[in-house]
Amino acid sequence: MNSIIKVHNPNILSLKEAIETSFEPKRDPHVHGLNVKDINRLMSGNRQGEIASGKIMVDFNCPLGELVVGAAIMAGRISAHAGKYIITNGNPINLLRYRGMQTWWLRELINTRDVFVVVKCTECERKGISSVEKPSLIHGETLGYCFDKNEVDLVLNILESEQGIVHPEKVRTLISLLFGVVKEGHSYAFPDLPDDYMFKIVVSEEYKTVDLKKIFASSLESMRNTLDINLMVKLLGEAIDSKGREKGKTRWNAKISVLWRERHEDLYNAFKINGFDVGKKDFFKIGRLLREDSGRLTEGNIEWVLYDDWSQGIEIALGDIDLLIGSGRMPGALNGAWLVAKYGGNFASIPIATEYLYQGEARTHFENVNNFSPREQSNAKRFNLELIDTVTGRNKIYTHRDLFRGDLSESVMAIGIIRANPCLGGGIQGVRTDEETGKTLVNVLWLGPSEKGIINLELEFETSVSYYLSKILMSGQDGRNADDLYHLSLAYAEFGKWRKARETIQKALKYSAENRSKGFQQKIKTAQLYIKGLEAFGMGDPESANKRAAEFFEKALDCNDHEDSLHIRRFLRRIALDKMDMVIQKAEDLWIKGADGKENARNYIPESFTFWKEAYKYSGNEVGLMERYNELNLWETIHNYHDEIVGMWQRKEFPKKERLQFRLKKAYEVFVKLRKTKIICEYEKELHKGRGDIWMSYLLVTVFRESPPSIRNGMIKACLDLLDSINEEEKKKKKNDQIIDGQIKTSTLSSRYEAGYGLSEEMVQAIIEYRDKQDTGKITNVSQLFEIPILLRNDFIMRFLSALVPTKKQLQETDDILVEVETKFVRPTSLTIEEQIIHQEKQREKIQKEQRNVLDYNLEQGIFLFEAEINAYHARELIVLGHHRGAEEYLTKAVAALDRMIDKSIGYLPYVYQQKNKVDLYKEFGKRLKRVDLLKKGIDALDEVLDPDKRKKRFGKNAGAVGGQDLIALMKMGELGQMIKKLEGK
Repeated sequence: MNSIIKVHNPNILSLKEAIETSFEPKRDPHVHGLNVKDINRLMSGNRQGEIASGKIMVDFNCPLGELVVGAAIMAGRISAHAGKYIITNGNPINLLRYRGMQTWWLRELINTRDVFVVVKCTECERKGISSVEKPSLIHGETLGYCFDKNEVDLVLNILESEQGIVHPEKVRTLISLLFGVVKEGHSYAFPDLPDDYMFKIVVSEEYKTVDLKKIFASSLESMRNTLDINLMVKLLGEAIDSKGREKGKTRWNAKISVLWRERHEDLYNAFKINGFDVGKKDFFKIGRLLREDSGRLTEGNIEWVLYDDWSQGIEIALGDIDLLIGSGRMPGALNGAWLVAKYGGNFASIPIATEYLYQGEARTHFENVNNFSPREQSNAKRFNLELIDTVTGRNKIYTHRDLFRGDLSESVMAIGIIRANPCLGGGIQGVRTDEETGKTLVNVLWLGPSEKGIINLELEFETSVSYYLSKILMSGQDGRNADDLYHLSLAYAEFGKWRKARETIQKALKYSAENRSKGFQQKIKTAQLYIKGLEAFGMGDPESANKRAAEFFEKALDCNDHEDSLHIRRFLRRIALDKMDMVIQKAEDLWIKGADGKENARNYIPESFTFWKEAYKYSGNEVGLMERYNELNLWETIHNYHDEIVGMWQRKEFPKKERLQFRLKKAYEVFVKLRKTKIICEYEKELHKGRGDIWMSYLLVTVFRESPPSIRNGMIKACLDLLDSINEEEKKKKKNDQIIDGQIKTSTLSSRYEAGYGLSEEMVQAIIEYRDKQDTGKITNVSQLFEIPILLRNDFIMRFLSALVPTKKQLQETDDILVEVETKFVRPTSLTIEEQIIHQEKQREKIQKEQRNVLDYNLEQGIFLFEAEINAYHARELIVLGHHRGAEEYLTKAVAALDRMIDKSIGYLPYVYQQKNKVDLYKEFGKRLKRVDLLKKGIDALDEVLDPDKRKKRFGKNAGAVGGQDLIALMKMGELGQMIKKLEGK
């Protein structure tokens, strides 16, 4: 008889073992251990059933690798930290704080894994033209450190039903991560989708044969440019009656779920007209009740939800809901499509035009659904998303098979339950921390590759609270060790246990007086203020709470510890910006409410400056902060410009060609209309004082708002060079004083701008005459050109300025560094691409240290070069914004990046190119900032090339002379010397 030998495969483990062995305790100082306490399977009817611990097996050999359970661990970790942010006074600042924490941890946790992840769909940091920033990952961002592995696409819902964080009666708050491996031969598992809108219909497995595509097609054909909601609901009712007849189901008792939004009033009316059970309450009363209660209400057989936690997709999968319908953002549509692919049912959706859905609320209903705005068309082009079907000429219909091209055995979803969900599994609890043991319990729904069910994992995390409680217990010092108590108090604060944190820090202060230095006591007092500040966010009305919190943090700044001081300063900066965003949000909500709303909106903007100044106090000339200051000053012009563009689009007057010229003209019209308003007048004076440029500052937040850095940088350089050329003519006139036939000799300006840009001799003469009439004898900003009549004829100035802006092709022909990096490293779906590359650089440097991997030399050099150029771009931007001190700081960063490039380089390249780049930067900014010292630094850099001893010291073994370089260096040195003489007036 042959014996059967079982061979143990270390890569195949039970789900419990897989999670516990995959947990990495060193990544998070506040989460030290993980125990899978319970595993259950969700069942229909709001129930769940137990599963034996060895029933579900996990294979780490699958293409997902460690993400197969890593997704659940990440969702659990991030949810575990929620206690610090959950409050009851409705203070919205904690929503922004929690989002920021989630974003930071997502990058940290994925970047340390042996995977290559691409963010395919997520909520954008900014919605449309909104100036409010909500932290999130970036579309197209790459994460992980194994770039030769299969691509894994990530669909992220960073915080759904977010109001549960700040309102005790709101529930079902969650975070979800959906990973899918891109199959060989395919371009994606999930397509790139912008943060725009789709109208979707989802039906359960029982109704999977309902032809949703046909229903959509009929509803689009019925009325021109309109989605016929009434016909759609009528056809759905007929299909439900037909398919459900055998089981005694009709449209009257079908279970339906809809997100309550004003734009869905049409759906309510259509349900009512077509024989569905809508109950007795009218549509707007349902909305009021939802806002007053938990945000979920069943009326008749329709379940209305106020906050889109999309857990209705889970209920569809379980068979508890028959129909889910309505419009929402695209990340939610991808989740729904994947759930249908995995658990059965049917799904169809169409992208819909939503410029009239300002911040998600309808101005009209589902009319003009195919009239996609220029912004939406631009987004679709970047994301390679087909909006209009080329065959039918109507909105493209997408099924779940279109939106998920991966393999179900190579995809996983994890949902962290932050606030309780009473509608799943008989009620799933939210995050809870036991202050006596320090252990934190988190429920995570795991929808694994080979698992057909929906698994509810109860994860028990060992936290820093439990660690220090154990340490104090084992020390035998009867809880008198001030250092341990200090760390324990901060641990309690990390998980929102404010009473225990206060009590413990008070004990630490008491015992530190007995055996510690004054320095340590000061550190404890700082921590005490820090804890009080964090707790204050949740006490009293939000405005008073934020003020009180800031006061505590201000007092904490008196500490002696430099590192603590920097941390608190960053925190105070974040608080100030969050308060500013809350004010701006109020203004933006009012702006859409007619003339009175606009007037009231304007009244909020001055208050926002108060908070900006607070943020500036703690961070100085940071480019992002200066960009936001520019936005605040031009806030009204931004919205007026946007309204003009949208109005032209709605009237079908938006041109298909020469769009840049058209946008510039619209921007000019709005600029002229508002230029004399008090806030713009004052800002223009401020810019003039700082030698900034109002026109370029305005273009950066309107016409070029969503342009990549290469284009924005190209626009700035072109305009600054134009001003230099105009003002350099003055020097030639003074030197030669030549008048020919009564005209000023303007050969340089005309030769540069006549052939390619159409600037005639007559126009040049008019520009020079205008310039010479100015008090300074100079044209200091581009907007002054609008005061020269000849340039305004036949819109010449618009054609001229649009021609100045280089195209991507033109930049590529000049070997522009930014456009080269954008092409190589950045997916077209990213807008804030400089952030993405900087994150990628930090990530790879960190990985190199931790894993001791060797980076590709050319890649490393390319990243240094990008960092240099992006900092130079920011320096130019700050010149335009009138912050020369900040420009110099970013120039210093650019030069430092080139120095690092030289330090790590091999061969003669640094000698020939990198040092040349440094000299070019010193030359450019010496000229733009009128700084002799920068020009002298350029000469010093050239001296390192010319002097053999200095060259050897700087370049080491790469110091060998390169043919022709000495002569080039001498010529450049002469140029810099002449520039210095001119600046010194010699």
